[in-house]
Amino acid sequence: EAARRRLPKQLYIPLPCAEARKAIVDIFLRNEFDEDAASSGDAKAPLGDKVRARLSPSELSTLLSKTEGYSGSDMRALIQEASYGPVRELQRAAMVDGGQLPAAG
Repeated sequence: EAARRRLPKQLYIPLPCAEARKAIVDIFLRNEFDEDAASSGDAKAPLGDKVRARLSPSELSTLLSKTEGYSGSDMRALIQEASYGPVRELQRAAMVDGGQLPAAG
């Protein structure tokens, strides 16, 4: 009994279902969080600055099926990595064009 009490406690936290993974995607890509709380410092935007992205229903369905078995942390890492894609494309284009980034908007 004494030895068992000294072992670290383990909690089982189930992996998110498709509906929960969809909510995670909505939070991180569509910024469905309390903007008033975020502006007052009570809550932080999930990926720092706002990330604007749109997924079609079929793209979202594909994403949800391919992420079966992902944890919430896995989903966040995936979304964060994917959000860097356009930045990397701009950097590659700038290298090809002699180091000049395209003009904004």
